Amino acid sequence: MPRGPWFREWAAIERDARALRSFQPLVLPGLFQTPAYAHALCATGSPLPPDQVEQIVAGRIERQRVLDRTPPPLIVAVVDQTVLERPIGGPSTMRAQLLRLIELAERPNIHIHVVPKTVGGYTGLSGPFVLASPFEGRDIAYLDNQIKGTVLDAPEEVAMLHEAWEAVRAEALPRQQTLALISEAANRWT
Repeated sequence: MPRGPWFREWAAIERDARALRSFQPLVLPGLFQTPAYAHALCATGSPLPPDQVEQIVAGRIERQRVLDRTPPPLIVAVVDQTVLERPIGGPSTMRAQLLRLIELAERPNIHIHVVPKTVGGYTGLSGPFVLASPFEGRDIAYLDNQIKGTVLDAPEEVAMLHEAWEAVRAEALPRQQTLALISEAANRWT
């Protein structure tokens, strides 16, 4: 869970991106997490001391400044429906988190989509990834795992993730259906 130099590289790419396309099958993207959700996610079962958990959470929240920059990046995020149902931090944390997600989705530059459980198996279940489009140059990708994240810039690897993105996005619900599903989930967390 501690973030090393590899993550600082990604955070700089993320901060300067023109567009970000993110897929998360297990948790909400860090750019959308409330402090309580991020804390519950980072602290639960963590061997890290509380001060390190707080540093990670603070860093995650600091990264969210990209959402308010001028011009803001286009962000398209796809999450699996189970993300809305997993009790990270308990009912009040989940309700506040999902209401925050709805609030973010009202911004013209943020598009959130959910892959419904009825889809069954699909490409995205292989793991989370993010594609960043810089203002100049080729797209760059980021893969995360239990040990560390990996920044990819090799054209053939990024192209494979673009194909995975298209397959995942094709399974996701349209915007209004997604917002209705998130709203229903938020209401269940009362």
